[in-house]
Amino acid sequence: MKLPAKDAQAYFFYRQVIGVLNRNFAPFLIGGGFAFEFYTQIGRSMKDLDIFVSRKHLDTIFEVLNAAGFRTEL
Repeated sequence: MKLPAKDAQAYFFYRQVIGVLNRNFAPFLIGGGFAFEFYTQIGRSMKDLDIFVSRKHLDTIFEVLNAAGFRTEL
């Protein structure tokens, strides 16, 4: 499946974010469209990445993402 350029850039970004969190053992869950596609096998265009974190891990996750060059805000 060939993604449109905009979707390909978004998927690359999402993969980077997820990779950074995984490499740093940051606890998180993915919801929204990605979770829907994973569990139903019904693909659709994604406009965002829904990441759920516990409040007690938020500061650590922000530090990890900021250190990797991502901008975060609450």
